[in-house]
Amino acid sequence: MSNAAEKIEFEPRLHLQRSLEYRPHVKWMYYCSLVFMSLFAFLVASFTVSEFAAGNIEFSFGVGFFGLFISAILYMQNRFIIRPLAFSKVHVNSDGIILERLGEEILIYFDEIEGIDFAEIKSLGGWFKVKLVSGESYRFTVVLERSEYVLEAIAAANSHIVSSEALENYRLTSIAADHSWARLYSLFRS
Repeated sequence: MSNAAEKIEFEPRLHLQRSLEYRPHVKWMYYCSLVFMSLFAFLVASFTVSEFAAGNIEFSFGVGFFGLFISAILYMQNRFIIRPLAFSKVHVNSDGIILERLGEEILIYFDEIEGIDFAEIKSLGGWFKVKLVSGESYRFTVVLERSEYVLEAIAAANSHIVSSEALENYRLTSIAADHSWARLYSLFRS
């Protein structure tokens, strides 16, 4: 009879084939931030014009530059962080990983992977970064549904790159995050 507290060793599955997408809230964030940026720009422009018309020229320029600065930060965040994730797909197959980002396909062969870095908060979230021999790197967060499949496929192809302990820790965190998001989504559906 086995002990229930005994740790079970996880074995990565060979020839795993999956297509993964980032969670729907990433797209919601993208569209909501577009609406927010538009409203913010309209309010700042209206306030700047009204202050300029009232004769507060210095104040109106200050508000205008502040609004422009905040708008630029929001635009950069939306354009370079949220948008690429919102419209990405990740395909895992026996040869490697295919990233579809904004109409561009990036193929990462397993034998090109040099190492993996982890950053995670146990059971809450995190990411892992795949470093290639060419010096490029790609980050996969727990917001990618079942992101552990990517890591599992890498471990199955190159077992020396990912330690079984690191794989299991990230796997548990990713699964916990997936279940948390699924519960949250079910609250809004019912």
